[in-house]
Amino acid sequence: VHAASLNPIDWKVLVGNFALLSGLTQKRPGFDFAGKVIAVGPRCQRLQIGDLVHGMTVFRRTGTLAEYLAVNEAEVAKIPEGMSMVD
Repeated sequence: VHAASLNPIDWKVLVGNFALLSGLTQKRPGFDFAGKVIAVGPRCQRLQIGDLVHGMTVFRRTGTLAEYLAVNEAEVAKIPEGMSMVD
């Protein structure tokens, strides 16, 4: 993970003030991320090692402030050429 963001929903999840997601998430902040693909699984079709990507995790799997993150390729998109990971 090269970049991540904290949004109001992250704060609400952390303090237990978001009933809609009660029980669906761990108390690990971070849904949005950008980074570089360092490994792919055998069924991955769109991404290659070295691709720059950005995305949002599903509500059950948060924690994008971590150093590494494992996500399904459906949760990410390639960063357009010329755009940085923080744009």
